[in-house]
Amino acid sequence: MEIESKSKKDICKKILQKPSLAYTSDPDFRKPPKIKNPHLQCLGAPHIDSFDYMLTDGLKAAIDDLIPVEFDTTNGERVKIDIVEAAFAKPSVPLGVVGVKNQNVYPSECRQRAATYKGDFKIRLSITINEKTMHLDRSLGQLPIMVKSKMCHLTDLTAEELIDHNEHADEWGGYFIVRGHERLARMLLVTRRNYPVAIKRSNWKLRGNLFTDYGILLKCVRPDQTSTNNVLHFLQNGTCKLMFSHRKTMYYAPLVLILKCLVDWPDHYIYRFLLHGMKNDLYYVNCIQNMLRELHEQELNTQAECRAYLGRMFRPKVVELPPWATDLEATEFLLKRCVMIHLDDYKDKFYGLVFMTQKLFDLVQNKCKVEGADAVMVQELQVGGHLYLQVLKERLQNLMYVIKLVLEKKARTGTTLTFNAAELQSIIRSAGSLEQKMETFISTGNAPSTNVNLAQNKGLTIVAENINRMRYMSHFKAIHRGLFFMSMRTTEARQLLPDAWGFVCPVHTPDGSPCGLLNHLSASAQVTPFLDRKQTEKLPHVLENCGMRSVTDIPLPNDVYMYPVFIDGRLVGYLPEDTAHKSMAYVRTLKVMSEDVPITTEIVLVPKIQVPAQYAGVFLFTTEARMMRPVINLATGQLELIGTMEQLYLDIAISQNEIIKGKTTHLELSNNMYQCQMGKQTMGTPIHTWGTNAETKLYRLQTGATPLATTWKTL
Repeated sequence: MEIESKSKKDICKKILQKPSLAYTSDPDFRKPPKIKNPHLQCLGAPHIDSFDYMLTDGLKAAIDDLIPVEFDTTNGERVKIDIVEAAFAKPSVPLGVVGVKNQNVYPSECRQRAATYKGDFKIRLSITINEKTMHLDRSLGQLPIMVKSKMCHLTDLTAEELIDHNEHADEWGGYFIVRGHERLARMLLVTRRNYPVAIKRSNWKLRGNLFTDYGILLKCVRPDQTSTNNVLHFLQNGTCKLMFSHRKTMYYAPLVLILKCLVDWPDHYIYRFLLHGMKNDLYYVNCIQNMLRELHEQELNTQAECRAYLGRMFRPKVVELPPWATDLEATEFLLKRCVMIHLDDYKDKFYGLVFMTQKLFDLVQNKCKVEGADAVMVQELQVGGHLYLQVLKERLQNLMYVIKLVLEKKARTGTTLTFNAAELQSIIRSAGSLEQKMETFISTGNAPSTNVNLAQNKGLTIVAENINRMRYMSHFKAIHRGLFFMSMRTTEARQLLPDAWGFVCPVHTPDGSPCGLLNHLSASAQVTPFLDRKQTEKLPHVLENCGMRSVTDIPLPNDVYMYPVFIDGRLVGYLPEDTAHKSMAYVRTLKVMSEDVPITTEIVLVPKIQVPAQYAGVFLFTTEARMMRPVINLATGQLELIGTMEQLYLDIAISQNEIIKGKTTHLELSNNMYQCQMGKQTMGTPIHTWGTNAETKLYRLQTGATPLATTWKTL
């Protein structure tokens, strides 16, 4: 405490009491700094990190997840089209242009020429005709590149080199340049991924007969950022139906039907697993028994019969499969791409649905409380790189369908498809490129609405206005709830709830219609980047050393309550109720010390208490796009990053005077809040590169006004 007070006194001494030109008269004032300002560099970090992930791991995962297009032509030829590789190139002048000394294209040039800062995008197509395969490389045009990303020429430049290329010394990037304008992808608040949220919505009653307003919403997100929503609905007759969507159409299936399609286990085993820890709830027991009986009344007894029934119902809807695909293949497609898509193993899907069922019945009986989708604790951010990847993946999938149509049209003329590289290249070339489509998406902010699961399809990008530096900086910290809530008359989405403490600035929001919907992250809040899955492989082993028992080790007849443990939405085991808190404290210590637990891991222990509250469990989150902020861990004396849901169950003191020994776990960092209401509307010198910018809203105040009369200064 003494050291902290001394440092504050030293800072106060350095603050000038009167305006001074001492800094501008420094002989080294004109020299750019060797170290860039870290507070400014962090403004573009969430956007750049997400785009860099898209360029590497994200693009590879998206290519692997594309659905191959298979079909038979009228000539009896069997064709398969697939994309096996894709890669970006840095912006450069095309080869063959005469008189070019430097092939690199820099952002400043695009601003002056009203051009787009873009790089070449190439793919490798695999076309199989009658079991003969040929690989063809094809350029799909030049796609927009984010400034300061890995594919940008400004990435590793020093402050002095940035100035030489007509950029600011502290240029932080994170935006696109399209037709000379700087376009920024909005950070939207969306539902937290891979966590079942207890929600009560009145419009859910309109989804079908006997539907109620209770449900468990699960937003599933794959590593390539492909997302889909699953909702487990509660019906008035005590049964449950699972909602899943395919090509923007919602379907509802009985819960037990999906469970039996996932695992080939006898009914008594499924029954005991559903009743694990809830045998004393007679209402729940009766409802589970009735759901199992209903399935047998439809003569669906085995897994094979259930899968055949589900595939027969949905086979006409699954147009992605070839005509010769069976009903069982249609069922596999639905289970893999529509039901809990963040999990690959069917047993993990089964365990997840069992947990959602138990949580739903506790919610209906008021044994746990509604969490709601408007609380910051169940929200994360949709960042620009992830949005770009989703749209690009959808465009690549549609490209293969266009090539299919071109090949079918050629076959209808009676021409036999020859295995000729020149002919196939001509067919691929006639399918078009992605350059204009992606450029239009960035310049307008309108995304395709065919098969991309987004919070909104319009207004996804904005112009980074440069009226002054404060307004320009605020765009990169802004988080928006979504256009849908702008037209709502209710104020639930606009409320500043207590769980937003430390993550969302309580005063930095505009007046009028966007009030409470357009917020800004606090100065210390961070957005987690993508974490390599190799860094999280040790987490189950660490938890087992802390006393966690694996899912398969728990005997079904055992009805002693144990905390379910989830890692990124996957059930990995159970923790005994009496040792759960000590185990999580040890895991938190490993996290702070960076030993086997990543520092961006969010450790949430929701305790089981006697009164209705949030549904109990242990949840570990390591995924990207979550909000975290630093606090002091009192047990280790080091900084620790905590998340929005994690913060609710920690005892954090504001100052050292509030620390209670044995109870307080963390201490807030010393923060000061300064907010100028009209600061973003003032005019001055918004940029240093005035001569090379031609934006519309760009104002420069050169001759400041002097008042004709002033009030007499009183002592």
